[in-house]
Amino acid sequence: MSRRWLFADQLGPHFLDERKQPVLLVESKAVFRRRVYHRQKAHLVLSALRHRAAELGDQAIFLRGETYGQALSRVREPLEVCHPTSRRALEFVRELDGVTVLPARAT
Repeated sequence: MSRRWLFADQLGPHFLDERKQPVLLVESKAVFRRRVYHRQKAHLVLSALRHRAAELGDQAIFLRGETYGQALSRVREPLEVCHPTSRRALEFVRELDGVTVLPARAT
């Protein structure tokens, strides 16, 4: 079973195929510098990501990094990710070795 990388807008249970599927969650500081976020929205996104990591417990690896690339450099296993919702994220994941992009899931 592959480790599923979940973006912050993919935290719902329908983004996992199996109950005990291994998960990767990444908190990237660069994401918040690229786009202007309302302060409360940024807190909400970070809180949701951290709470999901806590919910998943040992099932999840939660990495913090300056960028996604920096955080992903610490992962030594193949990953799969559901089709990201942004064009920029989709381009990024398609360029990564060892990452399989799965079809989009309903949100």
